[in-house]
Amino acid sequence: MARSKFLGIAYDYWHFILAVVVTALFFVVFYKILGQPGVGMPIGWRFFISVLLGMVFSHHLQSYNEAIQAIDKTVELKYGSWYRFQENSRRDWRLFYKGLLLSPMVCGVIALFI
Repeated sequence: MARSKFLGIAYDYWHFILAVVVTALFFVVFYKILGQPGVGMPIGWRFFISVLLGMVFSHHLQSYNEAIQAIDKTVELKYGSWYRFQENSRRDWRLFYKGLLLSPMVCGVIALFI
């Protein structure tokens, strides 16, 4: 079965990309919120909590995506068999976790500029 692509990138690799992007987006939002004058949170804690919350949101979106695919009635038609879906899901999760491990470094670079 040929892998499908979106914008020239295989769907599997989007799990890596979106893990980094979603974590970074939520990081920026929470970093700004926790940096408000009334909050008074030290910068180290502000960074740590913002990255952690971004990673939690990213993980929840990935879990939701895999759950929706798993309960789809046509999953066996799309992947050929349930076993192939499970193989694809394992690959998706591996790429997602690689992106999740990279995301704190990306957030650190972003924190230098905001």
